[in-house]
Amino acid sequence: GLVAATHCSAGAMPCGAALSSPAGAPPAHNQGGGTVTDTAAGLMWQTCSVGQVWSKRGDGGSNCNGPAQAVHWDHAAQTVVAREYAGYRDWRLPTRSELQALRKRCEDSDTQKDATTFPAPRAGEYWTGEVHATDGGHAWLIDMGSGAPYYAPVASNAAFVRLVRTLDSPEPRAAR
Repeated sequence: GLVAATHCSAGAMPCGAALSSPAGAPPAHNQGGGTVTDTAAGLMWQTCSVGQVWSKRGDGGSNCNGPAQAVHWDHAAQTVVAREYAGYRDWRLPTRSELQALRKRCEDSDTQKDATTFPAPRAGEYWTGEVHATDGGHAWLIDMGSGAPYYAPVASNAAFVRLVRTLDSPEPRAAR
């Protein structure tokens, strides 16, 4: 089934950022601690873009407060290394295909727009963890508005970051 995820707002990704799950599997859902689990893809996403702060609302929904932070790729890569979030320290920059799949789900869904999974997600360019194969000074980005992949200079182009981790990752939960 599909579980709705977002609403339209200025600068937001397309409406209805739904995540799907196979029949009989628990749906993708907001974990309530600033993460979204996509069981179909085997991924856990940070609910908010880097720079934003997740908070729970009284009605059970959630907010991403503050502006998303656009950074150079090397800063994005350093953020991953230094990041402990929601009890995990194995976060990474997503691949092109992971970001494009997330964006496609946003574009394809028109059901139950309830803003609980990715509240007010930012449209714009998001870094992937993939360096261009023939030009190491460039890395791949996904334009979350259009879905277009392209590469840009790592030292001079700033883009947003949404971190992800693989659900079956052997990385243990961080000590609390």
